[in-house]
Amino acid sequence: MESPIVQAIMNHAGKGILFSLLAVIIMAAGVSRFDFDDDARNNFPPDDPFFLKYSEIENEYGQIDSALMLLSAKDGSIFTRKHLQSVAWLTEKSWELPHSRRVDSIANYQHTYSDDDELIVEAVLEAPADLTDEQIAEYRDIFVNEPTLVNRLVNRGGSDAIVNVMFNLSPESRKKDEIEIDQAVRALVAELQVMNPDLDVYLNGRVINNTAVAGGAYDDIKSVIPVMYLIIYGLLAILLRSLVAVVGVYLLTVMSVVACLGLSSWFGITISLLSLTSINVIITVSMAHCVHILVNFLQTYRTGVDKKEALKSSLLINVKPIFLTSLTTAIGFLSMNFSEMPTAQDLGNITAIGVVIVFVLSLSFLPGYLLLLPINRKASGGNHYAQWMDRFADIVVARKGSIFLVVLAVSVLLLALAPRNIINDRFTETIKAPHEFRTSTDYLDQEFGGLYTIEYSLKADGPGGISDPQYLQHLDDFTEFLRAQPDATQVQSYTDIIKRLNQNMHNDDPAFYRIPESRELAAQYLLLYEMSLPYGLDMDLSINSDKSATRLIVGYPTLDSRDVFRHEHDNAQWLEKNAPASMYHPGASLSVTWAHLGGRAMVSSIEGALLALFTISVVLAFALRSAKFGLISMIPNLLPAGIGFGIWALYVGELGMAHMTILGITIGIVVDDTVHFLSKYLHAQRLGKSTEDAVRFAFHSVGPALWITTLVLVAGFLMMSTSSFRPNSDLGLMAAVILVAALVLDFLLLPPLLMFIDRKTNKAPVVTAEAG
Repeated sequence: MESPIVQAIMNHAGKGILFSLLAVIIMAAGVSRFDFDDDARNNFPPDDPFFLKYSEIENEYGQIDSALMLLSAKDGSIFTRKHLQSVAWLTEKSWELPHSRRVDSIANYQHTYSDDDELIVEAVLEAPADLTDEQIAEYRDIFVNEPTLVNRLVNRGGSDAIVNVMFNLSPESRKKDEIEIDQAVRALVAELQVMNPDLDVYLNGRVINNTAVAGGAYDDIKSVIPVMYLIIYGLLAILLRSLVAVVGVYLLTVMSVVACLGLSSWFGITISLLSLTSINVIITVSMAHCVHILVNFLQTYRTGVDKKEALKSSLLINVKPIFLTSLTTAIGFLSMNFSEMPTAQDLGNITAIGVVIVFVLSLSFLPGYLLLLPINRKASGGNHYAQWMDRFADIVVARKGSIFLVVLAVSVLLLALAPRNIINDRFTETIKAPHEFRTSTDYLDQEFGGLYTIEYSLKADGPGGISDPQYLQHLDDFTEFLRAQPDATQVQSYTDIIKRLNQNMHNDDPAFYRIPESRELAAQYLLLYEMSLPYGLDMDLSINSDKSATRLIVGYPTLDSRDVFRHEHDNAQWLEKNAPASMYHPGASLSVTWAHLGGRAMVSSIEGALLALFTISVVLAFALRSAKFGLISMIPNLLPAGIGFGIWALYVGELGMAHMTILGITIGIVVDDTVHFLSKYLHAQRLGKSTEDAVRFAFHSVGPALWITTLVLVAGFLMMSTSSFRPNSDLGLMAAVILVAALVLDFLLLPPLLMFIDRKTNKAPVVTAEAG
């Protein structure tokens, strides 16, 4: 059977290499425009209502871009002269950090008290060397019970203290500035630990978190990913028994990745941590295409057939399925444009571009490469794989009924478990233990909490309205409601300050720790306090410019998504019922935004994937010229992901952002397996073979390529699952499960299904299938 496309490829193989190289060079030139941005805010759509609400708070009060240094005393108390001197030294030095704009700690905390009816505002722990042991003990008791300090700058047990540094970061240089700050903070901490080795220091905060998350991904790029691909190409070399062929696969994948990133850059697409995943997908798709061509080529070539004829034979049975796989994979990834996340949309578009490039290079570069370089004809192994497949096919044909029922029953059972998964993306667990940053996060969570926050901008009645006693009373009632929540670890509220000032102005009488009686008094106290504050420690983070609103922040330890929703709902409901309508605020933060985005993104990605799979089935029905086979293809295309999620429900039960992309990432290989098996099956039927013999032919001709591809990719993805970066780890493990499920279904469910549905008898004796 001749094919004009195959004939053109064979006649112009040399030109194909030149065309490939020229096209790759032109596309790769776009790398000069390469733009990488790992800011987590890029994951939020511009019109996300929760992110917009949080942005309003940041615009009004300022962003909290911080680096947090937690000092833990090995002897159990931070309130010793030696340790307090370390806190004071670190506080002073932190002002010198790049882009520093504010430093908060117990060393510069502005303690207020009364002295002969005069308000004194001073940092009483600024010079610990001048304090007596009695004074230190007295201040310890004050500080560990001060609501504005406890679980924010000192833990309740008095063993740990925090130096919190805030920075001015510009969007244009944010990434570079964060790296600079991270390095400077680590250098400062190293100096401190030389001075005082009796302190353990843990780093955290938004700036440190951003660099740690990016660093986790970079560590994978430098260590895990290279080992992953070393395993992949090593296994490929062993299984194909041809180093030249494996080098060809490697060259094609490198060319595909470079060309894809270059062309994406030409189109102005910014690369993010999520869209970097496209590299893995492009490599898996390119490897699958190459393996199909190479296995059939080597299988035929090693029987003594001329190289050109062997390559032509392989192309004849692979060009159409490779085209269909590329088309359907591109459709699958373009479906990611249904996602709520801009970075997921970029991932889908970049990968779709890469899939097209891989398809073109597979039929232009690879054939010319194979004809140009010498291939070892004597290597053994390829035909053994086909013989194993022949024996396996005989077993499947002979026991099709029992195999079908068992596989179907297990599949349905696992599929039924899939809905038991819950969407629960805890951003504090992005880095896996025992990574240094995860250790720091867990310790901070244990001793202080507050890693999850909900913020409120509570409006008063016009400029200066925050001094109105009624407003302050409502604010104080809300503060006490939040503090009464069992898992609330810290509430930052303006009423704590104004009540303390009222007490101070009444000779520190505890009976006056309450809201001032008049608006005028409250305004005077605030003015007096603000005038006494040193540079850099103003009230801008908690009071807006015209004093018409205050910022309240409630902190919680690490929460499940459902607990974020519960607190968000309960807090907003309290405000709605107990405060004036003007004070109502739904609550906003990155914690809230992430929790809502995770659920919406998962739903939209599943909807997009299902639509893509339906579209793919329609495409296959037209391409295979059979609505029946289009419908049949849906079963092995849909079930693997469902089985994967079912197994995940058994062992983990929680889904995060990494799982949102898993359907798009694995759909290419899943569909690839089905398309190639069905294509070979239909090819055999057109040659006049019976249904059983057509199944045998499909196993013989494509079985080795399918299990080799699956084995190699599963080994690689399992290596990826060892990553300390949880999104990559979960992605690797889940992808491996889905790919194994896809192979099992294509080998044990699809063939019996074809034999039951597509009955066609042939009286000719059954013979062992032959490729071609």
